[in-house]
Order: sequence, then structure tokens, then C-alpha cells
Amino acid sequence: MLFRSFLDAVTLAMYATVGVSKALSNHVAVMPAILIGVVAAVSGGVLRDVFVARVPEIFTPGTLYAIPALIGATIFAGLHGVGVGLRVTAPTAVAVIVVIRLAAYRFGLRGPRPVDATAVVWKRARASRIRPRRQR
Repeated sequence: MLFRSFLDAVTLAMYATVGVSKALSNHVAVMPAILIGVVAAVSGGVLRDVFVARVPEIFTPGTLYAIPALIGATIFAGLHGVGVGLRVTAPTAVAVIVVIRLAAYRFGLRGPRPVDATAVVWKRARASRIRPRRQR
């Protein structure tokens, strides 16, 4: 299980790093480049999980999955922005993502849980006298 967790962390880190690197090398602005890196990392993990017939880990509540990718992509873009070379930025970003991901596995670190806002929406809909359509 530890080896699989390590490989999961490394693949997440590689997808994020390659995504932000390619975006920045094609002269994409910094914020969209970071977003591209995160989306590449998350979608790569989803594809992997789908191909091996598992529920994608991003869909389990509280899993630290996109947050390490966001942190690593931001570090990569920041180091790239101050002129640090690719030989330093890529391993640094990969190491940060892997360490955060493995720490989440080891110590049970969880991300924020999603909030079910249906009660709030229904309350506001009733208060404004708008009748939301019923689901079939």
C-alpha cells in the first residue's frame, strides 16, 4: 500500500509539473498556467483510476488531492517567474507535492469537506416564493 501511495504521489506531481511547465513555455500567463497544471494533475489521476476500475480519489470527500497539486504548481510558477532554471524548479515542485501527499497518507491529513447547500437553497427559494422545479 505504501508503494502504491508513493507512485500515486509521484504521478500527481509529474502531471502537475509537466502541465504548468508546458503552459509557461507556451507563454500562458501565470494564473492560467497554474490552473492548467492542477487540471492536468487531477485529470491524469482520474484517468488512471478509471482505467483500473477504481473510484477516482478526487471524488472521495476530504482527500488532499488537488491542494498539493495547486501548491506545487504555484511553487513551480513562482520559481520560474524569478528566473530559477528548470533543473531546480521541477524537482522542487515534485518533491513538495510528493511530501505533502505522503504526509496526508501517513498522518491522515484531510482537506475541507464539501458542504451540502441544498437546505439553504430550499430555504431561500421558499422565502422568495420561487418554486424550484422538482427532480424526477
